[in-house]
Amino acid sequence: MNSVFNLLDKLSPTASGPDGLPFWFLKLAAPIICEPLTHVVNLSLATSTVPKQWKSATIHPIPKTAQPQEPSQMRPISVVSILSRLTERLVIRYFFNPVLSTCFDLSNQYAYQATCSTTVALVSMLAHITQLLSTNTHVHVLTFDYSKAFDTLSHSSVANTLSHLSAPDSIYNWVLDYLSDRSHATLFQGIISPSATITAGVIQGSVLGPTLFNITASTLTPFSSINKYFKYADDGYLVVPASNASSIPSELQHHSAWASQRNLKLNIAKTAEIVFVRRRGKAPLPTPGINRVNSLKILGVLVDDHLTFQEHISQTINSCSQSLFALRTMRQHGLDNKSLHQIFTAKILSKLTYAAPAWWGYASASSKLQFESFLRKANKFN
Repeated sequence: MNSVFNLLDKLSPTASGPDGLPFWFLKLAAPIICEPLTHVVNLSLATSTVPKQWKSATIHPIPKTAQPQEPSQMRPISVVSILSRLTERLVIRYFFNPVLSTCFDLSNQYAYQATCSTTVALVSMLAHITQLLSTNTHVHVLTFDYSKAFDTLSHSSVANTLSHLSAPDSIYNWVLDYLSDRSHATLFQGIISPSATITAGVIQGSVLGPTLFNITASTLTPFSSINKYFKYADDGYLVVPASNASSIPSELQHHSAWASQRNLKLNIAKTAEIVFVRRRGKAPLPTPGINRVNSLKILGVLVDDHLTFQEHISQTINSCSQSLFALRTMRQHGLDNKSLHQIFTAKILSKLTYAAPAWWGYASASSKLQFESFLRKANKFN
């Protein structure tokens, strides 16, 4: 009961699900409803039955681009009942987290885990690439693109993977019931669509969905043990040293077969390859059927094939310069200094320093001077 009360009492502002129960009501009523709600949660877990009201969701599409022109350019975030999210959080806390690391290899997955982030993923990947370059003339990195991975992942593959979790059978069956007979409706510009049945996918916007995706993705391992995957949610990067470049065609077939078995569509046309070359080295011929690029955006950082990060730094400073001009204009129209500093920190400084621990050590002296010059300009305008 204490766990339920604490979750209710610490509810942050969040959207209501289809049941219409607002977060502020649940938070205010926590002392009164925590006991009966605890009984409902315990009964649900013991009988492996998820209340029907918790199986529906309202999709609030979020644009992926500035001016989306088609549905594929919108991210379908499902808003489920707050009570469902609360129960999912308890399931993960008490039945998943204590045994996840012993049941699944999540060491190369950097999303949805404590102490993990895009910065940690970049640090690990770049350190591995740099280490390989000390003994190889070049290193291949292939990035893979899925089409709607969270929405198409088959429930059977989730169930098969979840069967290796050291948890009570009632919890395993509760998760299966959670995934079955679900429905959703889309709310867009004040208009809501008819309800549709969900037959695949883990719910984006839920608490349980990302964990289920992580453990299912953990079954993707390299065809060759010499190669290594780095994963961040549904973004995957395969690092292959020059000494093992002959394994790349087998890796592509292996990955394609793995994705097909789990109802994931691997978009080979968008699979890209970047080759990092040691100083004075020469890049090999492109892998047949794979797009070779000289620079690649990896988790928000533009990485070039010589690891100079000059292009990333220049683009970041140009973007921040435009924002700085906007701030100067806002100041001229009377915006106070405190607000200016808050906006500068949130919109400009955060962009300048994004994942800096991963790439700052590779930057040249001239690139660092660019940063210092920009910051001097910012100081000049207070």
